[in-house]
Amino acid sequence: MIIGISLIITYLIAMIAAGHGVGPIGLLLIYGDNSAWEGRIAFGWFSIVTLFCLSLPNLKRLRSKGVQLLGIVILYLSWFSFAAAEGGPGWFLGHAILSIPFQITVLISIAVTIYRLKNHTPDNVPQSDA
Repeated sequence: MIIGISLIITYLIAMIAAGHGVGPIGLLLIYGDNSAWEGRIAFGWFSIVTLFCLSLPNLKRLRSKGVQLLGIVILYLSWFSFAAAEGGPGWFLGHAILSIPFQITVLISIAVTIYRLKNHTPDNVPQSDA
């Protein structure tokens, strides 16, 4: 649950250079111009809702680590769609630098999720006491 919340918060405050200035993605999601950002805004909200639903403690069957990893990838692809909207590689590198907290959180979240996937034991298999 902490992974999902930290990812959503750092995603919303990730800075994106767009138009005539720099602002957080959260601001674009709420006040963005629909004609210019329509698909990206919808994808952004979809990724937030997906990751939020996967972070709810009552949805145990949806909380499998593989699905959580998919939610992280969807959120990152949403950030990527905002970052790739402006000019060439220099702009993309600028977006990546402006959103370093989000980049670090994504890397840590993926590492933790993969670690949990590798060390997961099914609930219905009895553990040995050895």
